[in-house]
Amino acid sequence: MNPDQTGILVFRTNLASEDVVHAIRPVLDRHPAILHWNVDQHDVDKVLRVAARGLQATDVAELVQAAGFICEELPD
Repeated sequence: MNPDQTGILVFRTNLASEDVVHAIRPVLDRHPAILHWNVDQHDVDKVLRVAARGLQATDVAELVQAAGFICEELPD
């Protein structure tokens, strides 16, 4: 994604509880390129959706994985 392009990135995670989402919140909230994010904990894949400007899926996955969680991009 080029630096000015905004897109939605979608991932399979293990962010299965509110406590876990609360733990990852500071990591995602403070990243300047992430505009908005949410986790669908009712979905079997615990889907993380990230609206970001200029980020690649690998960038988001590395952030979440560095915090100790599973994060894999879902295909379109």
